[in-house]
Amino acid sequence: MNTWVFRRDPRVTRSLDEVRVNTRSGIPVVAPEVQLLYIAASTELKNEHDFKVARPALTVAAAEWLSRSVALAFPEHPWRLALPNTTA
Repeated sequence: MNTWVFRRDPRVTRSLDEVRVNTRSGIPVVAPEVQLLYIAASTELKNEHDFKVARPALTVAAAEWLSRSVALAFPEHPWRLALPNTTA
């Protein structure tokens, strides 16, 4: 199976090819929007900081995916105000 399932809400899924990205030096890492979804579970200051720093660097598609995913998993989350208004 080539589908990743978010352990906190199985309605959130993504192709494994989209969960992993490579850095400029070729090191595979978790896509920023996926990592942001994981840290969205807690509104600690460090997570808020990471969101504020990473959000402007997300592509439109990544921000839309994160918006839909946060809407499903954390419907009352304050980050939704800073993300594109998409439907889940």
